[in-house]
Amino acid sequence: MEQCKVCGKNLDIKVHDIIKRNQCSVMSQAPINKVCLCSKHSRYALDVRSKLYLQKKLLKLFSKKYYHKDEIEQ
Repeated sequence: MEQCKVCGKNLDIKVHDIIKRNQCSVMSQAPINKVCLCSKHSRYALDVRSKLYLQKKLLKLFSKKYYHKDEIEQ
């Protein structure tokens, strides 16, 4: 069962994009871009903190300076 990333509650949970589709359409399909939030914390999805959290996750995932297309598709 999904829980709110902020408070841990599992009532009225919705999945939100951290980076919105109109900001980067490719990211809207990436599982790493999803966050589960309750109705109280749904505005958190637009928060700068959540974007920084995603940026840190991506920096850990992609630590090299350059990648070949095949490496990224994995």
